[in-house]
Amino acid sequence: MMSVVRDWPGYLAEIFRVTAPGGHIQLTEMSTVLTSGTGSLRNDSSLKVMERALQKHAALNHLDVNIGSKLSALVESSGFHSVEEKVVEIPIGAWQPGTLAHVHL
Repeated sequence: MMSVVRDWPGYLAEIFRVTAPGGHIQLTEMSTVLTSGTGSLRNDSSLKVMERALQKHAALNHLDVNIGSKLSALVESSGFHSVEEKVVEIPIGAWQPGTLAHVHL
């Protein structure tokens, strides 16, 4: 959601440097995009207000709240190959019958 890594290219370059040939790495990050399967999540809902507050906090602290969606490309540009990405939607609760919010990892 909000990583403390401010220099992802530098961080990944160092991981690449110390990883043995044929070695593997695993990274887990997330992007916070709150959505509703039915499109009923209103902009004034508490979840969307929280999402905007997190985005503002991240911007003020030079953090990328959506690094999860960019990570595969950054890893490949650091020299790694055979990069696999797995995106998982996580239901976080219902606020109307039959409606779930999801966090995309």
